Parts: sequence; C-alpha cells; structure tokens
Amino acid sequence: MSTEILKFLIPILLILSGIWAKYSSESWLKRNWWILVLIGVINLILKLIQIF
Repeated sequence: MSTEILKFLIPILLILSGIWAKYSSESWLKRNWWILVLIGVINLILKLIQIF
C-alpha cells in the first residue's frame, strides 16, 4: 500500500516543485518551471492509466 502512495507522491512533488520554481529567484528555474509541471502531469496520467 505504501508503494502505491509513493507512486503518486513523486509526480505531485514534481508539480509542486515546478510551481515553486516559477516563483523562484533563480532565472534558469523561472524559465524551465513548466517542464517540471509537465513531467509531473504526464507521470500522474500514466500512473492513473496503469490502475484502470
């Protein structure tokens, strides 16, 4: 059960870190924040497809 939670935690953390990067002071993070969010969303969708 804990591995199932962990599988969803990783993409959620990616999305959250992407949002954090958008407001970060680092310029390269500001430019590339959407990549983190995109990877997180794709990861989450793939995990949901695997369940159903």
